[in-house]
Amino acid sequence: MALPSDVHVVDVLMKNENSSADMIEIMQHQQSFIPENFPKGHRIMSGGDHLTCERQIAAQHHLSDGDTQREHLELIEPQVEDWHALMNFMLGIWKKLFKDSARDHGTLRQLCGLLGRHPAAKDPKKDMNACVDFLMAVVKGHYIAAACLILGIEAPVRDCQYTKPQCKSVVDKCGLVDNALLLKDDATEDEHKDGIHSYNCLCHFASLVIEFLDAWSEGDGDRICRCWKIFMLHFHEGKQTKYALQALRIQFQLVELSPSLAHQLKWNRFVNYKGGRGTNIPCDLHNEHINRSVKGIINHMGAPK
Repeated sequence: MALPSDVHVVDVLMKNENSSADMIEIMQHQQSFIPENFPKGHRIMSGGDHLTCERQIAAQHHLSDGDTQREHLELIEPQVEDWHALMNFMLGIWKKLFKDSARDHGTLRQLCGLLGRHPAAKDPKKDMNACVDFLMAVVKGHYIAAACLILGIEAPVRDCQYTKPQCKSVVDKCGLVDNALLLKDDATEDEHKDGIHSYNCLCHFASLVIEFLDAWSEGDGDRICRCWKIFMLHFHEGKQTKYALQALRIQFQLVELSPSLAHQLKWNRFVNYKGGRGTNIPCDLHNEHINRSVKGIINHMGAPK
């Protein structure tokens, strides 16, 4: 996915997705771009967050008694996008690990104070980029500290060439065990039970976030779909039922849809502005950028005369 994307911005509709009538009009407008001789049974993908997908499906059910595929909006196949999913996954991480007390060692709140991070890193809804940067700094610090402990050094040495046996020992002692990254520590469980549990959860969640971010930056649809499988379990456990259902729906779509549509669902999830490797972003994040630009233009138009 290194080629630049071919992106076309269509009309801005003054409609409200919370209204069933407006949602139907939005989907009918989307279908107006589809030619009348469109092959029967074929559909186009329409992405959005889980609320958009939910309302699109409800609009299709509302018009399910139509005579043709176009009348009951079946030319549109709703699909949930990735950026909003990551934000909800980050909310689940913060709910588990960003405790109210800074005295709980190993929690994100304690580490946020220790590292002197900006208050914006306390809520993924307000500034997800700050929260992701903070999470990456914390987990990288854990990995570096674990490697130093295993190698028996006080601090990493710049431009030092480590041997393959040294690298292998780090991987062997700090690896995946029971779906959680944990360091084999000699400390007793009673002394560090809460801290080790927080550490294990933090490394596990951060590893998923790293994998998801790298998958979308490289435009790797296969890895994105695998991450959605794991997200489904965490969404269900965290009582984020709607996103858990959307994650399950993706797995059904990959099996149920035609090969061409399943291929679109998996690979047509990214936008690459200028081309190049590692520069993709999710489609819904690209749409958020457009929304911000449009709102800025409207705000600078001034009051109507």
